[in-house]
Parts: sequence; structure tokens; C-alpha cells
Amino acid sequence: MLFVNDGSADKTETILATLAEVSAGLKYCAGDLAVIIDADLQDPPEVILEMLRIHNEEKASVVYGVRKQRKGESAFKLLTAKIFYRLLNRMSEVQIPVDTGDFRLVDRNIIDNFNNLKEKNKYIRGLIS
Repeated sequence: MLFVNDGSADKTETILATLAEVSAGLKYCAGDLAVIIDADLQDPPEVILEMLRIHNEEKASVVYGVRKQRKGESAFKLLTAKIFYRLLNRMSEVQIPVDTGDFRLVDRNIIDNFNNLKEKNKYIRGLIS
């Protein structure tokens, strides 16, 4: 299981700080595929079956879960996230899909290439893109 702390008020941050040394668990992924999803299930796990279908039909290396709406987030967070990713895409050669969060399916090739990167504090969204 992969966990991402996106501001919870319990002890998740302390626990995840220890786990963060393994790049969101991808270092220990032994399967052909991995699904990265926030621990608070802000994104619907039932969509994983659709992601698997798309992966199989389109032979996609990455399948992103694109949010139609973002429940429970302040107007400030929504606005700053929208501005940040669009501005980042204007300045970057590699486009990061907007409105995707961390919810994605990646194949073994992506996992292996990601794990071979030497960065210590990896920006997962950017590097996978």
C-alpha cells in the first residue's frame, strides 16, 4: 500500500516521514503494475478497474485519474493548484497532466526507470510525466 499525506491532522505525517525514504513505496514494488492513490481515498478506488482496462486496451505506460471535482478543498487551494500546474507547464518541456493529483497507474517500465533516478526528494508527478 502506498500512502500520501495531504494535510491530515493525525499522526500520519510522522509515520509517512519514515516511509518516505522509499519514494512512495515504488522501490519495493515487485508487480507488473502499481496504482498510486492517496490514503484518505479522496480519489475513488473503484476507478482502478477502469484504469486497468485502459492500460490493457491502449498499452498505456501511465493511466491518470483525472478529477472532475475536488471535494473538501478550499477555494484558495483549488485556485493555487490550478495556477501552479498551468504555470509549471508553461515553463517546462515536459507537460504534467492537470487535475490529476497523485492518482495513477504505472507499469513496470515506469517503476524501474523511476527507481533508477538518483534524486533523493523526487517530485513524483513531474518525474513520472
